[in-house]
Amino acid sequence: MKNIIKILPILMLFWVVSVKAVSAAPRLTLNPNSGDKNKNEEFQVRLGAQSEGKKIAGLDAIMNYDATRLELTEKPSLITAGGNFDLYSSTTDGKITISMVQKTTGGALEVPALAGDYVVMKFKTKDLLGTARISFVCTASSLTDSNLLTNENNTVLDVISCSDNQQATYEIKEGSSSGGSTATATSTPIVQSTKKAELPKTGSTGATIGLTLLGIIGVAGAFLLKAL
Repeated sequence: MKNIIKILPILMLFWVVSVKAVSAAPRLTLNPNSGDKNKNEEFQVRLGAQSEGKKIAGLDAIMNYDATRLELTEKPSLITAGGNFDLYSSTTDGKITISMVQKTTGGALEVPALAGDYVVMKFKTKDLLGTARISFVCTASSLTDSNLLTNENNTVLDVISCSDNQQATYEIKEGSSSGGSTATATSTPIVQSTKKAELPKTGSTGATIGLTLLGIIGVAGAFLLKAL
């Protein structure tokens, strides 16, 4: 009995670790996702993704941010060049829409799992003090908001866990108004591209449309080959 009591804490620790491992789900991240900022200060926020081993062919991120306290100073951009993503973005006051679609190489998609930061967004704080938030627009089973998309067997599937998406909060304080940058970036970028274009301002998501078209083309090709 004494031996069982001694090992109970160890067993409980393993149980907690196992639960955390099982609960990990594909999600979008923001880095840094908190911190103190002075008014009129410039800083960077990196959009990332953790797909937990699932191969992702497209990403949609729709974010709302507090436009009374934050100003987006530049269009979102991929962190480094030379990868397999095409980036599309559109911005309005208080809203950012980003789509990343895998490039086709030799007629096929090169689909990786995602684990890192991919897009940088540059903000500047305003004079209004208080808590500024950035949050993802995400609804389970919806393909018209934030998504992590697979394209298996020419079928587009959204595997994102909306409840696991990372939100961000920043405390805007009086401080100095020198405008110094306080960007903090810890994650290593994985695959990126430099191509950027505007999304049509219709509210539709580019990655979803692009992958659906690829699926339709693939199915049509298969029927054609069978007919021949």
